[in-house]
Amino acid sequence: MKHYRDITSFHSIGKAISNKPESTKNVVDLLNFLSQVIFCDKVAVSVLGPKEITNGTIEVIDKLASLGLPVDLIERYSYPSGHERILQRNRISDQLKYDWLNHFPTLGKASRDSFPPGYYDMLNNTVEIFSDTLLSNTSASRYSSEIQESLNDDSISYMVGLMLADSDLTELIRHNFNKQGVSKEHLVHFIALARNKYNLLLSEDLKLVFTPCASRAQTNHSTAYSFMDTYRKELNKDPKDEMQQLKLTGKQYHLDIPSALHILLADGATSSEQLIVRALDAREKVTWYREEVLHNFNDLRFSNNIEDQIKLSNNLDNAYKDIAGVLAMKGGNNAKKLFGHFSFDFSDFSLAAGSMKAVGDFLQFTKNTWKFRNNQDCYLLTQELIHYMSKDESEYKKIVDRLYIALGGDFKSLLT
Repeated sequence: MKHYRDITSFHSIGKAISNKPESTKNVVDLLNFLSQVIFCDKVAVSVLGPKEITNGTIEVIDKLASLGLPVDLIERYSYPSGHERILQRNRISDQLKYDWLNHFPTLGKASRDSFPPGYYDMLNNTVEIFSDTLLSNTSASRYSSEIQESLNDDSISYMVGLMLADSDLTELIRHNFNKQGVSKEHLVHFIALARNKYNLLLSEDLKLVFTPCASRAQTNHSTAYSFMDTYRKELNKDPKDEMQQLKLTGKQYHLDIPSALHILLADGATSSEQLIVRALDAREKVTWYREEVLHNFNDLRFSNNIEDQIKLSNNLDNAYKDIAGVLAMKGGNNAKKLFGHFSFDFSDFSLAAGSMKAVGDFLQFTKNTWKFRNNQDCYLLTQELIHYMSKDESEYKKIVDRLYIALGGDFKSLLT
């Protein structure tokens, strides 16, 4: 099994292992990554973007290696060379165009933690170009040299070429900006959302499962629970009961790979070294599981053949009890802990975030089972919601708070 992590999440991990966490999100990113260490053959890490940012990512990779992680576990991903780089951009741009045709994101304001450290302050050029082309409707041809330069993703962001090289996509963005009344102040948020969407589409192009940073995942959770609140208020029904009656299991987004989080957090770990030792020990114990069960996860996961999807689900189901038994901890309260699920996030809530019309559609179609089952957007959205409803965010909160302080965090930052 192979995953892809973005720059933001890896810099977040770097803060945790350097004993300088700025929030519990840094700790969550570290724990998420160590779960991948246990179950993945490879974790691809983006070394894209400006040199200063890339150097910071490489420092984190080297630091993890010095703490004992296998050197070959982390795969450094960069852009392809030559003409293939343009072809890849064109594929992703074309996919983005059709994704946004019906589900364009609603824009607000972005915070600095939406980007790796230092990246936010490097966006002035990109903001000015987008302001001129997307808000003032200046022809993108005026920036042909910048579009070409953006392929290097350094002084000019890769997002410039991605958004402006395809004239249809450019017009789509202008159209939606006009509808939303977008101003220059919204452009940084647009870049953040576009970058996250790009990472998701890039990982799909590479047949890798994308793991967003904890900050983005938290936004996804907020979106999910907002939908649930709307559901309760509008229909005056419990969504879990309703979904059970519709016999929707959410399995598409909730594959049965056991969680090893309880192992990582056992006995009150107080250092990154302790967490990594535990992760590597668990990794050794589940070698057979990676080699025999998860080895073709990506091929089956990204296959368009429904038979492959069923095969993957069955493989995971059949091995679940065995692997859970291997990871079980004896004695004390740990023996009573229920296994959660492997920590990754399939969803970027493109449907939900695209337009509040999705809320109306969702509520309308849930009243009619036949229509609901024949509306793919609402069906998939519901699958995502079930996935989030099954999570218990508070289960490990106290332990994560303690770990945040043990790793050097400021207690005052928890007082929110």
